[in-house]
Order: sequence, then C-alpha cells, then structure tokens
Amino acid sequence: MPARASELTVRQLEAIKPPKPPSDLRRAVGGATGLCINIKPSGSRSWLFRYSFAGKRQTPIALGSYSRDVNSLSAMREVARGFNKLIKEGIDPKLHLKEKQKAELFKKAQGITFKVVAEEWIKHKSGGEWKTAKSVSRGRQYLY
Repeated sequence: MPARASELTVRQLEAIKPPKPPSDLRRAVGGATGLCINIKPSGSRSWLFRYSFAGKRQTPIALGSYSRDVNSLSAMREVARGFNKLIKEGIDPKLHLKEKQKAELFKKAQGITFKVVAEEWIKHKSGGEWKTAKSVSRGRQYLY
C-alpha cells in the first residue's frame, strides 16, 4: 500500500518553492487521495487529480489553477473526494465529467433552430463577404 501524504496547510502549500527549469514539481497535498499540486518553474500552480481505474493508471485530470478564492485547497479536496467516491462506485471520473459537460451543452442548445443559426451566419457574412443587399437576399434564398 502506498504511503499517505501528510495534509498540507495553505501556508505550507504556498511556501513550496518553484523547481528549477525544465521540470515541474508535483506534490501530493493530502486530505484526499490523488489530489496533487503541480508547480511550474515560473511559479504558477495548478491542481491535478491522479488516479487509477480498472487497475490502470489514468492520465491525470487537470482541475484548474490554484487560487485562494475559487480553487482553494479545501474546495479541491472536496472535488477529489467526490472523484474517489465515483471510483469506488465503478465510474471513471474523466468519463463522468465528459458526460456532465455533454449534458450541459445539450441543455444549452435546446431551442436553437436552423433558422436561428442561419440568421447568425447571414449576419456574420453581411459584415464581410456580402457587401450588397442583393448578396444577403441571395444568401437567404439559398438557406430558406
């Protein structure tokens, strides 16, 4: 069984010095299995969730850049705990995220008709390629 990472505090997390180029520094922050902070030589910090699914090591999930306000340590621990819960239920977190994004996109696209898209396209063309009213009229004829 792998060793458990000690739980870092925000102060300890921010005190980690950036590595020397060319490599990044990945460090487990503890408190939630798989949660890591990736520190670039420039000093920028981003969250990663490293995990195994179905006995295979998966590509880490990027969770965004570190911020005390939005992507705080406690918030990212909660996200990682949620991912670990999904893994225990037999659900791949990466596929779960993709399905969730697909559902949101589908919900957003409800009510958009061909006519709405065509009008947007005509408006776009009117500003550039179609310089005359006759061109716009002809474009509408082809579409409708």
